[in-house]
Amino acid sequence: MGLFDFFKRKQKEVIKSQYNKEFIENVLHDFGNIKELPEWFTGEVYDQGDTVTNPFSGSIYKLTAKELTIYDFIMGSKLIMKMTPDDFSSQNLDEYNKALSWLKSTNSKAYFVLFDTETNSLNINKLE
Repeated sequence: MGLFDFFKRKQKEVIKSQYNKEFIENVLHDFGNIKELPEWFTGEVYDQGDTVTNPFSGSIYKLTAKELTIYDFIMGSKLIMKMTPDDFSSQNLDEYNKALSWLKSTNSKAYFVLFDTETNSLNINKLE
């Protein structure tokens, strides 16, 4: 489906919202963010996105379903890394770093809003 067709389908909503800036930004974000999940990812894939809050700064950001899928993978990986570091393999670490890279390349704004510099320092290259 092309961009024109997509907006044509949404025309009534756009007119009703009187070109509401937030609505248009959300539509563009959802349409423009069609990057596929990485092949290595075998976890659950969400059907819907949601709003996420950075626990350190309190900043919030709306994620698409795919972004939220990877975000939750990152957060779950951090939890496992902290709670049971002996069970966190080099493959797990590699996938964690790949997930961070995927989110950063897919939606850099969300990445920087949700992961402050202190949290980003967990992007490590080897197990300690």
